[in-house]
Amino acid sequence: VVAPGRAVGTGEVVLGMSIGGRLAAVDVRPGSIVTQGDVVARLDTAPLEAAVEAARLQLDRGPQDDPQLAQQVEDAEAALSAAELKAPFDGVVLTVTAVPGMGINPFEGFIRLADPRALEVRTTVIEEDLPLVRPGQPVEVFFDASPDAAAEGLVSRIVPRRVQGEPRPLYHVYIDIASPPNEVVSGMTADASIVVAERSDVLRLPRAIVRAGFGGTANVEVWSGGVAQDRTVEVGLRGDVNVEIVSGLAEGDRVVAD
Repeated sequence: VVAPGRAVGTGEVVLGMSIGGRLAAVDVRPGSIVTQGDVVARLDTAPLEAAVEAARLQLDRGPQDDPQLAQQVEDAEAALSAAELKAPFDGVVLTVTAVPGMGINPFEGFIRLADPRALEVRTTVIEEDLPLVRPGQPVEVFFDASPDAAAEGLVSRIVPRRVQGEPRPLYHVYIDIASPPNEVVSGMTADASIVVAERSDVLRLPRAIVRAGFGGTANVEVWSGGVAQDRTVEVGLRGDVNVEIVSGLAEGDRVVAD
């Protein structure tokens, strides 16, 4: 089953601060490459440092064993340490929607980070082919950006709902690929060939010259004795390129093609 589609990123996150405040710096821009632990943005720490000093002063002046005052110090110090936003994994920045000086709320996302190697392929399959597709089937995937390399994959998920906005009845099938080509990024065009059945050591003919009939038969013309003779053959698996010939022909028979 041939299924066209696109590469889809599976390792994207939107980053935001765990506390609110005013941004002092945004250290990345779209396209920036970051390593896990890199600081990507920082809040203005002046009010946070003042809060730590005030909490410590209250603790010093109050009862030393007051758990509430000790907790206030701990919370103020935790807020100060949270003033730096760090990358959770190696990746590439896709978008930045905040600038220094802007006030942000807790957990308000403003940096989208992606792992460019975390990809899957979302394909579309016509309704006639959908019953043939099952999770776990092997797939060969070809990308326009890397036409000479085929990526091996497996059918991972099937969405049993017609794709909205398409004139034909199409359904989404997702493909896991273990090692996508280095040139491929999210959004790039892909063509998947899903192996729904396979047989070896069989006779075959190009699909273009097999005249399909009913009941698993087809009519072909065989060149014999200097003339073309009609012959009915039994067909088996039908691929997008070749058709299996179960009976009616022998290896070496010459089949006439227009």
